[in-house]
Order: sequence, then structure tokens, then C-alpha cells
Amino acid sequence: MHADNDHTSEDSSVPDMYFLPTHTRRDMEVMHSCVLSHMSEGLSRRKIEDIEKVFSVCNKKDSLVKACKRMVTDLEVVEDEKSKEIHHLKKKNSSLRKSCGASEARVKEREEKIDNLQSTLAQAQHDAVESYKASSEYQHHLYAYGAESMSASILLTNEWIAAKHPGINPQGFDRFLVRR
Repeated sequence: MHADNDHTSEDSSVPDMYFLPTHTRRDMEVMHSCVLSHMSEGLSRRKIEDIEKVFSVCNKKDSLVKACKRMVTDLEVVEDEKSKEIHHLKKKNSSLRKSCGASEARVKEREEKIDNLQSTLAQAQHDAVESYKASSEYQHHLYAYGAESMSASILLTNEWIAAKHPGINPQGFDRFLVRR
């Protein structure tokens, strides 16, 4: 860009204007008129083109800086949302842990109740059997069963005697057994 060394002292001050932080259309017009007044037409065209290129690069740089600032702002927003989400998830995790702890305590309590009820049920079964054995109802059922068993055994005995010893009359045998 600065290949020409024929610049006067005023010409060397013009390139310093290229690097102003912000460049407006007015800045470009001022530099354009400054270059035209001090240089020949051929040199001034090249300088104008150089100035326009510099402005183009500066404008691109400015747009890149703005885009970078937007990206930084977006990144900060995303990081803020991320930290809020992490905080929310930590609170939720803590809440779930407390809930699980309470659930585990309820499960343990219920297991103890189940164990107590099972032991009570086992004891109740034993107590019910013993109570039934001590009752008159059990005695009545026992005698009824004994009588049925005795009748069945007498009938079976009569049939056996009739089959094995046809000469013996089993009549009255049942009365003999009942009296005994």
C-alpha cells in the first residue's frame, strides 16, 4: 500500500487517518479531497482506491467486532442459563434425594409392619388350632369321625368275614364290638 516513496510530508499524514477507530462517510470524503488536492490524478486514483480498500477492511472489521460482541453476549446469556439450569438441577437432585430418603424410611417401616403381622398371623394360626382342639365342637367332630370310622370298619370286617369264611354268620358281631 505504501510502495510510493514520493510522498510529501502531508502525504505521509494521510495514511494515519486509515486507522481511526470508527470511519464515517464524512471521514472518507475528507480524506478523498485531501488526497486529490495534493497528488496527481494517477496517484490520487490509486490512493482513493487504497483508501476505499482500507475503509472496506475497516467496515468489515467493525462488522466482525459487532458480530463478535453479539456472540460474546449470546455466550454470556447461554452461560447464565446454564448456571441457572445447573442450580435448578442441583435443587431438584436434592429434593429427589430427600424424597428417596423419606420413601426408604416408609418402606422400612412397612416392612417392619409386615414382619410383625406375619409373626402375629403365624401365632394366630397356632392359637386358633389350639383353641379349636380345646373346644367342645372339636370333641363332637372327633366323636362323629370316630363313629363313622367304626361303622366303616365294621362293614368292611363283615364283608371280609363273609368272603373268607362263608360258614360264619357275622350277625351280631357289630353289637359285640360296640359294647366293648
